[in-house]
Amino acid sequence: MKKHGKKPGTSPKQYVDIIYQNSSGMLDLVNDILDAAKIQAGKFEISREPADIAEVLENRLAFFNISAADKKIRLQTVGSEKVPKSIPLDVQRVKQVLNNLLSNAIKFTTDGGSVTISTIMHEPGIPISTEVGKMKLQLPDSLPEAVFASLPQSLVVTVTDSGIGIDTANMPKLFSKFKQLDNKTLVPNSKGTGLGLAIAKGIIDGHGGSIGVVSRVGVGSTFYFTIPIADTSLKEIATV
Repeated sequence: MKKHGKKPGTSPKQYVDIIYQNSSGMLDLVNDILDAAKIQAGKFEISREPADIAEVLENRLAFFNISAADKKIRLQTVGSEKVPKSIPLDVQRVKQVLNNLLSNAIKFTTDGGSVTISTIMHEPGIPISTEVGKMKLQLPDSLPEAVFASLPQSLVVTVTDSGIGIDTANMPKLFSKFKQLDNKTLVPNSKGTGLGLAIAKGIIDGHGGSIGVVSRVGVGSTFYFTIPIADTSLKEIATV
């Protein structure tokens, strides 16, 4: 007679992990809704102080290394030496933006792909294409010159993936509240509230910067945001 081994049951630690994951997901949802409500009401506060963006990026890379490694995704940073060591920004809020951009990039990049974060020092009067070219960045499409033409001296952060890309028709939906692209056929376990990018926009608006995306289906996407270097026009409240 063939004997069958007893299937192991769920351990107490596994139950705790499940409860923690579900409660964390619920907390994130509540926080997203609260942040979206504050942005809507014009009461979304940005508190800035001098910070090293390179340290912020390394911190986020260390956080996402495990999830990237699970999909054998190469996660890397490329930084311009011209970026100042000290830039006025709200570190926790900028981390929130990076969390959203990096988690999306990893989610929508197939196994064995790559995600690259770059920092660029944008100078007024210099085409962004020239600055990107000097750093030899490989982007799925050119960053829009019209957006950067009127910017003051600014930090530019890009998150580029080799993922599935975004159709042009869907791009206007990306930064709207409760809008989520239908990617379930390509990424079956894709979940989200549809608030992440809208909140990211509110955070960057509050820094006096801009946020956007360029993409090509089947090639990948580059999400970018800008933060002015000077602190003479700082805003404390962002409205969307």
